Amino acid sequence: MGDPTFIKRFRKAGRPGLYCRVIQEGMVQAGERVCYEPYKEDTVTAIEMFRDFYRSSLNEENLPRYLAAPIAIRDRVSKEKKLQRLLEKR
Repeated sequence: MGDPTFIKRFRKAGRPGLYCRVIQEGMVQAGERVCYEPYKEDTVTAIEMFRDFYRSSLNEENLPRYLAAPIAIRDRVSKEKKLQRLLEKR
């Protein structure tokens, strides 16, 4: 970005973006119908993920909630490792 203050301003604004997960690869063209199917189990909101990325508030009690939700593989692996480290410290 070329702006050394960008990350700080981005975090303070609290307006993260997000990506959608593609379940089945294929082509979609203008005029075609797209079906949205909301996840029916407990979820974690994008803003929760964003805020928790910047604070170390995830602990043994709330990490399982994240791991039960459909989160990105990269986040899942990171949170699984964090939970494992916490459990090993017991």
